[in-house]
Amino acid sequence: MPDQPNDYESAFLAYCKERQGNYHRIFGVEQPAGSILLAPAELSTTCWFGGGVYQFPPSDRLTHWHYVTEAMSQPDDPVAARASSDPGYAFELVIPRSSHAAGRLAC
Repeated sequence: MPDQPNDYESAFLAYCKERQGNYHRIFGVEQPAGSILLAPAELSTTCWFGGGVYQFPPSDRLTHWHYVTEAMSQPDDPVAARASSDPGYAFELVIPRSSHAAGRLAC
């Protein structure tokens, strides 16, 4: 029988699901759907663990491409952060562009 998630895992998964839902509510669906550009190895192995960038194309409501980071600010204690509605752990970076910036993320 697989391990049941502990409080930390449950709170962290809820945090990630909530963040993704907010991205979709604000920006629409990422392109390609369900995909993220991973951070370069030099960042992901030193300071941006599990991080990347979602690409959101223009829509009826938003006229520019939006590039939104994932995992810039992960809570050390997601149970406490969610219990206190701490907005300090929900920081991400949004970069709007009038044209698509295809290619690899660079440092």
